[in-house]
Amino acid sequence: MQTNPKTIGFHPCGRQGCDKKAETRTMIKGRNHYLYSVCPACKVDQSTGAILQTYLWNHTEWLDGEPEVSPPNLIEAAAKIEAETSETEIDLFDPEALETEPEAVQAAKVPLLAKVLLGGLALGLTVMGVSGAMSNMKAVK
Repeated sequence: MQTNPKTIGFHPCGRQGCDKKAETRTMIKGRNHYLYSVCPACKVDQSTGAILQTYLWNHTEWLDGEPEVSPPNLIEAAAKIEAETSETEIDLFDPEALETEPEAVQAAKVPLLAKVLLGGLALGLTVMGVSGAMSNMKAVK
């Protein structure tokens, strides 16, 4: 990574309701070029996930035009067109949107009570096994 990366544009931060204007910079990881964000309030975000890379690519006001090399994992242009045509913009940094899971995933989760009971049962059986082994050792002597 460069020691003194230069700012190539600015974008609205948008993280957790932040309304500051953040800098967009580039970095190289392996053979790939990625964008990252530097916000005065939220600090540095060097995530290389597709959602953040697409957000930065689509929302940055470039200082010297778009970079020659784009991040390798940008979400397809169809999603960009759909986002531009919708009346309300999706907040990519909405923590509640990230926490929602499909019902099938929620149904497959084992309840906490079942985990505690199974753990207690395993611990009890272990203690009984150790106690039995210790008493057999005493009887043999």
